[in-house]
Amino acid sequence: MDFALATEFSFDEYRYQPDHHHNTVGAPNGAPNLVTVMQQLHESLDPRTVFACYGKLMGQHLPVLGITLCYKEYQLSWGGEQGLLIKQNLSHDGVSISIAYRLSAPLIKPQTELLYQLQSLLLSPLVNAIAYQQMAKQAMHDSLTHLGNRRYYEQSLKQVLARAQRHGDAITLVVLDLDNFKSLNDKYGHLVGDEVLSQFGHTLEQAIRDSDQAFRIGGDEFTLLIEGDTQAASVLCERILAMMEGDSLLTKFQVQTSMGLAQWQLGNDAETLYLRADKALYRAKAAGRRCYRVD
Repeated sequence: MDFALATEFSFDEYRYQPDHHHNTVGAPNGAPNLVTVMQQLHESLDPRTVFACYGKLMGQHLPVLGITLCYKEYQLSWGGEQGLLIKQNLSHDGVSISIAYRLSAPLIKPQTELLYQLQSLLLSPLVNAIAYQQMAKQAMHDSLTHLGNRRYYEQSLKQVLARAQRHGDAITLVVLDLDNFKSLNDKYGHLVGDEVLSQFGHTLEQAIRDSDQAFRIGGDEFTLLIEGDTQAASVLCERILAMMEGDSLLTKFQVQTSMGLAQWQLGNDAETLYLRADKALYRAKAAGRRCYRVD
C-alpha cells in the first residue's frame, strides 16, 4: 500500500516553532516569518512530515481544524473533519491539486491573505518530497512484477529477524520458483516469460495477507516473509497453488511452482534461514514439483 494514502495526523504530531523575533514586514501580528516557514517545509523528504508541518503551522496561526490534500493518487490528511469547509483548486506543472480546509470560524481578509501566502510555500517542498519517495520506492521494487526486489528483501528480512529476536515472534520464510521456467522461456520467448512472471507476482500479491511481504529476488526466484509459523505459511502455500490453478494465463502455459518453508529459530541469521528454506525447496522439486516442503 502507498505511504501517503489516507494518513491521519494529530495536532501534536509535528511541532512547528514559529520565529517570534523576525516576523515578516507588513504581516499581521503573530504571523510567522515566511523564510522560516519555507525552511521548515523543506527540512524533510517525507511527504507526511511536510504536510504535518504545514497542518501544525496553519492550526497555530489560523482557525484551521483540519486539511485534506489530493494530488495525483495521493491523499494526505491532517487534523479533524468538522467545521466550516473551504476548498482550493490549484495546479503544479499542469497537474491539479485540491486542498480542503476545515475552519472553526470564517476567515477575515488578513487571515485569507495569510492562508494564500502559506499555501504558496507548501507545493514545492511537498511535490519534491513525493517525487523523492516515488524514486526511492522504485529503487526498492522490481519493475516487472512490482514486488519488492532483492535489496528490499534483504532490508526487510533484517528488520523482521531483529524484531523476532527481541519479541520472539514466529517468522517463516518461503522460497519459491517456477518449475521448468527456462524451458517455457526457450519455447515461447522472453515476452511470454515476462508476462508469466508478472502474472505470478500478481498472484503472490493477491494471496498474501496484509502482514506478509512478497519479493522477486532474481529471475524466476521469489521469497515470501510470513508473520506466523509454518502452519500459517502452509495454508498460504495451498492458497497459492489453488489460485494458480484458477488463473487462465498460468494454466495456458502450464506454469507451476515449488516452495520451501523454514521457520526462524533462535540463532538463525538471514543467510541460515534462507539456506534452510532453499534446501526445503529442492526437496519439493525432488518430490515431483508443484508442491511445498517444510524444513
